[in-house]
Amino acid sequence: MLRQLQYFNLTRRVFTRLVKDITEDELDVQPEIMNNTLRWHIGHCIVIPEHYMFHYPEQSTHIPSYYYDLFAADTKPADWTVEPPSYEELLNEVEKQTERINQIDEAEFNALLKEKLPFGRFETYADLFGFMIHHEAEHIGQMKIMRKMIAHEKELKQS
Repeated sequence: MLRQLQYFNLTRRVFTRLVKDITEDELDVQPEIMNNTLRWHIGHCIVIPEHYMFHYPEQSTHIPSYYYDLFAADTKPADWTVEPPSYEELLNEVEKQTERINQIDEAEFNALLKEKLPFGRFETYADLFGFMIHHEAEHIGQMKIMRKMIAHEKELKQS
């Protein structure tokens, strides 16, 4: 097994556990100093791997095309004009995507990228995959902080 897949599975297990711990009450709360919600972070952590590993939305139909408009970089819930996917739908997509990524063979990971990215020095899909794992870990941290902020704001309102 490719070492990056081991790292991905560790990171994705932590992410999935965190997502499963989120309550419906927390999902769409946007703390004052944040641009996004926990629902956005979950969707974003679906869209980015789908984009990098499966060329979504141009070449992948694994997830709905409107996810890109909701969860790509530089999007935010304040701009949404359509109903976002449900919590259950997002969790299901996380689990299905995890399976898809684990089925990518080593030759595909070692393939050269078709084009240069405007950031980083990535040459292969494995290089890009390493960045994607880092990206997801960053969002795990942001989501944990957001949950603490949401709990704190709720406590302040109750006192």
